[in-house]
Amino acid sequence: MNLDDVPGWFWAPDQIAFSTLLEAQRNLAIGGDVLEMGAYLGKSAIHLARHLSPGEQLIVCDVFESPIGDGETAFENQVTYPSLTRSAFERNFLAFHPALPRIIQAPTQTLTDQVPDASCRFVHIDASHLYPNVRTDIETARELLGPDGLVVIDDLHSSHAPGVAAATWEAFFNGGLKAICLTDMKFYGCWGDVQVWQDRLWNTFAAHPDLYCEYKEIDGQKVIRVC
Repeated sequence: MNLDDVPGWFWAPDQIAFSTLLEAQRNLAIGGDVLEMGAYLGKSAIHLARHLSPGEQLIVCDVFESPIGDGETAFENQVTYPSLTRSAFERNFLAFHPALPRIIQAPTQTLTDQVPDASCRFVHIDASHLYPNVRTDIETARELLGPDGLVVIDDLHSSHAPGVAAATWEAFFNGGLKAICLTDMKFYGCWGDVQVWQDRLWNTFAAHPDLYCEYKEIDGQKVIRVC
């Protein structure tokens, strides 16, 4: 079984970006846990776990099949992920790794009560697509990341998820979030220095025969676009 056999939307440019950034953090002696909000069937979690250093843990937060009331969030979960179960995630993950990550089966809004502030180096947000939930997830990521931490936000360009774009660009223009890179699916950012990460991504992407990269400018900030 290889990663392509696991259902999910985690394409080559993002796999390369994840690996480049996570390994750059390790090379710079930037430690901390890795957190994923929203796991689906484990494709990106499996990849993230490959880049842990000794003493670090992967934390996965997802409601899976748990009932979460009858509001808009519950409707979104039922309609979008009707077959999502924790057992399916665990089965896929254990096909690649000897032990499960730390799993928090609960809404992402509970994370600040269960994960220490500034304890993470990398946060992947791929949970609810609803604007208020994504906004909270971004605020949570900022609280849980260390000073050199990185955040990745999925579904930035998806037409079915306008709340993701709204919350992400709001954080960019009004919340100090800086853009490192944009792929067809994800926003890569931080609240610290972007140059060190852009340099590493650019070198990786520019050398790849199947990828195209360029710099764009948003409100005076350079950002890498790759496809």
